[in-house]
Amino acid sequence: MYPKDSGVKKISIGEMMERKEDLKKWIRQSLTDLDAADYQEEMNNVLHDKVLGDTEEQRLLLLQRAKKATMFLNGIAIALSVWCMLYPRPYEILVTSLIMLPLISLGFLHYFRGTIKFYVQRQKSVYPRIATAFLFPLFVLTIKVAMGYNILNWDGFWFPFSCLSIVFYLLTLYVAKDIRHKISWVLALVIMCSIYSYAAIISLNSVLDNSAPYVYKAQLIQKRVSSGRSTTYYFTLSPWALKKEESEIRVRKGVFDRHQNNEDVEVITRFGRFGIPWFFVQ
Repeated sequence: MYPKDSGVKKISIGEMMERKEDLKKWIRQSLTDLDAADYQEEMNNVLHDKVLGDTEEQRLLLLQRAKKATMFLNGIAIALSVWCMLYPRPYEILVTSLIMLPLISLGFLHYFRGTIKFYVQRQKSVYPRIATAFLFPLFVLTIKVAMGYNILNWDGFWFPFSCLSIVFYLLTLYVAKDIRHKISWVLALVIMCSIYSYAAIISLNSVLDNSAPYVYKAQLIQKRVSSGRSTTYYFTLSPWALKKEESEIRVRKGVFDRHQNNEDVEVITRFGRFGIPWFFVQ
C-alpha cells in the first residue's frame, strides 16, 4: 500500500489467504464461467445444426476442416501482405493475389456453411475467424496504391469504383451473416468495401494496362525526402504537356538517386486498363 504522504513508508501486506486452493475450488463450483458457457452453447449449435451434416461426426469434421482452412488462408494473407510491404516482387502477381484474398475469404465463409465466422469478439470460440484474410490485404493494397501511383485524371475512376463498392458490399453482407445485424460492422463495411474498391481498381488499372506509353519532358525543380515510419521520396516537376501547373509526385528511391535538381526528366504516361490515365518518372 502506498500512503498519500510521500514521507511515510509504504506498507506491505503479506499473504493472508492460507486456503487459496479451497477458495478457487469454491469459485469453480459456485460461479458460472460465462466464457465456457458460451463456448459450450456454440458447440451445441454446431452439433445440432443439420445444415452442417447428417451426423454429429460429420458436423465436427466440417468444423475441423474449417479451422484448418481458415488458419491456412489467414497465414497466406499475412505472409503475402508482409512480402508485398517489404519486397514487392513480382509486383503484378503479389498485387493480384492480394486483390483475390478478400474474395477468397468470402468464398470460404460460403463454402463452410456457417462453421467460419467473419469476426468473433471472444478469444475462446468454437468458430474460426476469417477477418485477417479479408482485412490484411485490403490495408496493404491501400498503402501501396497511395504510395505508388500518380493519376492524371480521375474521370474514368468513379463509375467502376461505385459499381465495385456496391457489389462487394452487398456480397460481403450476404455471405458474412454473423455481422449482418451488428450496426457497427455494417457501417464499417461501407468504408472497408470502398477502400478495397479504390485499391483494386487503381492497381488493376496499372497491372492490366497494355496501352502504348507516351513520353513527355518535364524539369525537376526540387527533390524531397520524407522520413517517418517509412522513407518516401518526392519530385516537384515543372508544368508539362498534360499538367499545366507544378506538381509533387512520389518516386522510387532508384529514380530519386538517378536525377538532380534542374534536370529534364522523362514522364511516362499510359491510358490505363479502365481509362484512368496515370504516369511515372523514368
